[in-house]
Amino acid sequence: MNNPKLVIRIEPSRNLQTEELVEVKEIISWCLGLKEDYRAFYEMCEKDRILKAAMESQYSSKGKSYPTVFEAIIGVICAQNIQFKRLYSMMYNLCAKLGERVKIDGKDYFSFPSPQNISKVPLSTIRECKVGYRDKFIKKIAEIIVKDNINLEKLKKLSTEEARKELLKFPGIGSYTANLVLSVGLRRKDILHLDRFVREAMYTFYFDGEKLPDELLIEYANKH
Repeated sequence: MNNPKLVIRIEPSRNLQTEELVEVKEIISWCLGLKEDYRAFYEMCEKDRILKAAMESQYSSKGKSYPTVFEAIIGVICAQNIQFKRLYSMMYNLCAKLGERVKIDGKDYFSFPSPQNISKVPLSTIRECKVGYRDKFIKKIAEIIVKDNINLEKLKKLSTEEARKELLKFPGIGSYTANLVLSVGLRRKDILHLDRFVREAMYTFYFDGEKLPDELLIEYANKH
């Protein structure tokens, strides 16, 4: 537990350069948060009986992240107002329809489509991926990125507030969606995205079931 080791096996279709192997390691490390030090967080949990109890079953686990900011944006938009099962179906459909195909051990896998791939297809093609009302947002965001030549990965170098302001410029992204992108796409830990689950957990474990306004929940979380 204190000295974990992750072994990765890759099957490239050609010989990879050293810098490409480094890139593969960096992407996987980013997605799994392997370079993050959670010791300060565990020390904080020791002072809170609820977090301490939660960490007993979650020790050493780290939230996963999307490999790119663009995929995080589309993933979070697809996650709006649905259950995870349908989210996974939407993301798979987008990949199978618009991503690149690779066959490994006789099984087909698909990369997540680039903004370029999404922007050049008609809206009807995106609608075929069964993403519902999100189709217009997905296409418009891709078109803006291509038209303005936006490098979303640069958001990782901005402060949380600066990155949030940039995200809010895109259609279909409000405050909640932006916060969730910051969390699962930029691995920011200084924000709280309130969804139904988080609200109910805070009501139950910290306020004896009393349903408080979001502003007070955020204030409490930031203070503690």
